[in-house]
Amino acid sequence: MKTPQDHTSLPRPEQRYRARELGVPLGRFRQGKWNAITDVEGVLVGHSTIIRGAGPLRRGKGPVRTGVTAILPNEQNVFEQRLIGGGFVLNGAGEVSGMTQLIEWGLVETPIFLTNTLSVGQVSDAAVQWMVDQFPGIGGEHDVLIPLVGECDDSWLNDVAGRHVLADNVLEALHTAGVLVMSNFGHMRDLRIAGFPVGPVLEERYREIPKRETSAGSIIAVLATDAPLNSHQLGRVSKRVALGIGRAGSIAAHGSGEIILAFSTANEIPRTTSKMIYHMKVLLDQRLNPVYEAAIEATEEAILNSLCMAREMDGANGNFVPALPLAQTKELLERWRLKPREKPAPSKPPAPAAAPPGPVHEPADPPTVAEAPPSAVRGAEGMAVPLQPPRREE
Repeated sequence: MKTPQDHTSLPRPEQRYRARELGVPLGRFRQGKWNAITDVEGVLVGHSTIIRGAGPLRRGKGPVRTGVTAILPNEQNVFEQRLIGGGFVLNGAGEVSGMTQLIEWGLVETPIFLTNTLSVGQVSDAAVQWMVDQFPGIGGEHDVLIPLVGECDDSWLNDVAGRHVLADNVLEALHTAGVLVMSNFGHMRDLRIAGFPVGPVLEERYREIPKRETSAGSIIAVLATDAPLNSHQLGRVSKRVALGIGRAGSIAAHGSGEIILAFSTANEIPRTTSKMIYHMKVLLDQRLNPVYEAAIEATEEAILNSLCMAREMDGANGNFVPALPLAQTKELLERWRLKPREKPAPSKPPAPAAAPPGPVHEPADPPTVAEAPPSAVRGAEGMAVPLQPPRREE
């Protein structure tokens, strides 16, 4: 049995690339310029990654393997020019602070932050301070706010209880300026790529490496679109994001938070107007199907890109997470795609038996509805429908 530190049998780290270079179809829609959430005009994304220390876990000291991501929905003015938002909870074993208000009001008025479970408070506090500095009227001239902060459990690799995400990290993410996912979920055996069962094949390769058993992780997905959608429609689109998560193999396990947020940049909602009225453009529901399909495709690809680009990582107590072996994965996919389908051998129908000689009859006219027996009449569901109730026997 290998110890967590024994990874000598694994190949040297290979060059990483994104999912489309695996050579499998990931949908019918054309990707954007960057193939990222920032293809939606005005959306900015920043990260602050913290990797520090190694060896046994010492609470408050490390090892640290965590960080924070900030998504600015319309550059840096989301408080004064709010956006329409919505969301959906596929499995609620997780949290996005501020989501209750998002669902109720249908408005996004803060950046969206992603971090680890026990750093939600620090990130929210730093976000409030940044917002108050930017917009001094908060809490006086304007109402208070609740930052949108989503979380995942990264304790398998990280000293999560040490709460190493600080205000400086939040500011770094804000000033480092599709679907974006924070993916930390599922079992290797469940992984699917373009529908192919890659996970069960790879699982044998890593069966001796210890895996987390008590936590299921989570996934927080954030969808941005420039389609003019209202909050209810964004909630419906968020449900299709959940289908994209399922395409990659998620079963939304009991302990895994699967939460989706969505926003549209098409309409900016001012905090006040002279007549306290604003006008919106909204796509008709009959035109939503392409948006649904694109949401599913973009979600699946975002998850696969996060897997393809992620590198192997050692963490607390020597816990080890291998990278997806791209060369082997690509080979598997190519073999499955190129495998010819076996065509059934053509079979000739048996020759009809010669009919015995007999009198020749002219074909009868088909029965009318009134003449047809009950068994010959079918209802809308394909069931036999008698034309008349059965007669009573005298």
